[in-house]
Amino acid sequence: ELPVGLRKIGKSAFKNCKSLTSVLIPSTVISISDAPFRGCENMKSIQVEPKNMHYKSEPNKRDGKDYVLFNKNKSVLIAYPANSREVQYDIPDSVTEVSDWAFCDCKKLNRITIPDSVYEIGEGTFCNCILLDEVEIPDSVVKIDDCAFRGCSSLEKVIIPSSVVDLGWGL
Repeated sequence: ELPVGLRKIGKSAFKNCKSLTSVLIPSTVISISDAPFRGCENMKSIQVEPKNMHYKSEPNKRDGKDYVLFNKNKSVLIAYPANSREVQYDIPDSVTEVSDWAFCDCKKLNRITIPDSVYEIGEGTFCNCILLDEVEIPDSVVKIDDCAFRGCSSLEKVIIPSSVVDLGWGL
């Protein structure tokens, strides 16, 4: 449980907290830095108190139990729970940016649909998604940051359009 009054969650704040399964972000949080839950391989749900003015969480459409973290207007997908039961996730059309390490260690996902609204895929976004086997990057994407697909051992095909002008190292 995070304390009421907490205002900022720093970069990689809960990195590798293996026993963390869920979190409720209080309404007082105004800043969440990159990769707050990177390596939290047992995380099932990231919820935000409804009165928070800067962030929100929404349940997966399939079972409604695993919550995904977004900024308030859902233009940035910040974190997907690594231990979600889902095997497929459709990123909402409102999302323009997928944050660094957002899907890191999602060991059950084998399909992720990226909408045409997304223009940037962050560092390590799909790192260690070991069942992810194919990804089609839409023409809207101009940047794929470093290590975006590192450790995706089942990945057989990535379609990268000519719109990508910034391709990171260690894909």
